Amino acid sequence: MMRWDLQYLGMLLVGGSITCAGVLIALWLLGVQLFFTPTLLIVLVLLVVIGAAVLIVGDYQSTRAEQ
Repeated sequence: MMRWDLQYLGMLLVGGSITCAGVLIALWLLGVQLFFTPTLLIVLVLLVVIGAAVLIVGDYQSTRAEQ
């Protein structure tokens, strides 16, 4: 069974946020006008930054546990 540590959660957060942002940008380029797109893109950027921080902390904890 797979163990969910911080690295997997960080990758899920970063990957999901980038995918959602890509879909929103594609819809915007196709001409679909959504009133909440700019706000949602800012939130997704913040989630990518948080996910990157979680990845760094998870990597630090895993390398520290190996020592």
